[in-house]
Amino acid sequence: MPDNLLDQDTLNSLLSDINELFNQGKQVYYYKSIFNKFKDILLQNHINDEKMLKKYLSYVYEKIYHDLNSIDDEFIRSKSFNNQYDISNDIKEFLIENHIPQTKENILKNLYYIDSDKIEQKLNINKEKDFILNQKKNDNQSEYFYISTCELTDEELKIISNLIRNELDNKGYLTDEEFYNLLNQALPNVINRNEQISKLGWRKVAEYYFNNYFDFNRKIISRNGCGIKDLFIEFAKQNKSFTTTQLKDFSNELDIRVPYYSDVFKYSIRINANDYVSKDCIDFYTKRDAIDSAIDLYFSNKPYISLDYINFFTSFPNIGYTWNTYILENYVYSYSKLFTLINASFSDKPIGAIVRKEGGINSFSDLIVRILSDTHKEYTEDEAFDYLISHGYLYTKRFSNMSECVNQSNVIVKQRRF
Repeated sequence: MPDNLLDQDTLNSLLSDINELFNQGKQVYYYKSIFNKFKDILLQNHINDEKMLKKYLSYVYEKIYHDLNSIDDEFIRSKSFNNQYDISNDIKEFLIENHIPQTKENILKNLYYIDSDKIEQKLNINKEKDFILNQKKNDNQSEYFYISTCELTDEELKIISNLIRNELDNKGYLTDEEFYNLLNQALPNVINRNEQISKLGWRKVAEYYFNNYFDFNRKIISRNGCGIKDLFIEFAKQNKSFTTTQLKDFSNELDIRVPYYSDVFKYSIRINANDYVSKDCIDFYTKRDAIDSAIDLYFSNKPYISLDYINFFTSFPNIGYTWNTYILENYVYSYSKLFTLINASFSDKPIGAIVRKEGGINSFSDLIVRILSDTHKEYTEDEAFDYLISHGYLYTKRFSNMSECVNQSNVIVKQRRF
């Protein structure tokens, strides 16, 4: 390693920066952080990355300080370095000192001596859940505070625990908004005393204290052991009527892009594009024979038809609501004696097929092979998607087993030619 890789003034400046940091009581200085701080001058002197910087500093420390103990794989260690060191302590101290929530950008800026990737990893994994996410934003503007800066007494914690438990006994789940309003009504002084904490922050505080007693699924608090499917079922059970907008808002609270329609449909019926009602509102059971007979009129020699193939409902019995494809989808899915609903998944609009239960089609893959082979034509995968979407069997070009289905269908078509 050349002695003159850096001139003396630059070397002194770099070493002075390291020593000054350690004199402040810090225990580590990451090579990556040093490199980023002195990047321009280091590049000018052909030190091109932190790995090369480490080699150079190893040489310098051995020659000047006769010390190789300070050189670690990722950082330089101070003389007071503790083998139990964890960068979580630096993050914790910074957040406690500042008391109010700090943006990730500000945390990274003030803890510049630690590799920023390591800090972000600690904040994201946060096994102890003590770094509280107060605001979730882009561009490093998410806010964090340390749990101890939230001022709560043991008695107040007991009250909050009971508030959550009582509400879950009544309803089954709590959104951020509902939890915050509940807290504000019961303990307004607690909210005022901790005015820096957001609605998201309060749920994260609750998660820290009560994680062993309740589940915290995304933006929802629920009973222990309650999964996402259970939450959609609770939503449908608790709301005798609701709109598509309300259902999607609930999905957003769970960070779920598409609602779990199959679980919602266990307790609710989608009566049009915008509205849902409880299953109690429609009596299908006493009219199943008449409804199945009306559906059967649309069948010919094939054991399947697409849902949207039925678009006139004059032969269907009165059920108190205007018949449409949405109601038909729910009926076939949950009530029919003769027919079953087969689809890739439920979507924002009715998609899939009505299939005779005795028709020998038991899965969506079976259905696709039968539909494609019944056209007596060979398909590429893209052509198959286009055909199925245009005929109402699929909503988007997303089905993991499509390639296999196309291959099976093409084999059947070829065999029929001989």
